[in-house]
Amino acid sequence: MHKLLLTALAGLTLALASGCEEDGPIEEFGESLDNAVESLNDAGNDVSSELENAGEEMADAAEDACNNFEDAIDNHELNC
Repeated sequence: MHKLLLTALAGLTLALASGCEEDGPIEEFGESLDNAVESLNDAGNDVSSELENAGEEMADAAEDACNNFEDAIDNHELNC
């Protein structure tokens, strides 16, 4: 979704810019909008990566806890 929006905005900016020698207010706005969308996309990718890493760490911790519990049961070392 973000890539489609970014591509459409980039195309619009190029189309508008190709007809003018100087950047007018619409071209400058389009470029600013492109930059904002690209920044949001990058931030979204960063957050997604961080969440994926956190999920993997949680899964590893849960597996370790399960293994420790199984070891405690086998050794009858439960001190609950």
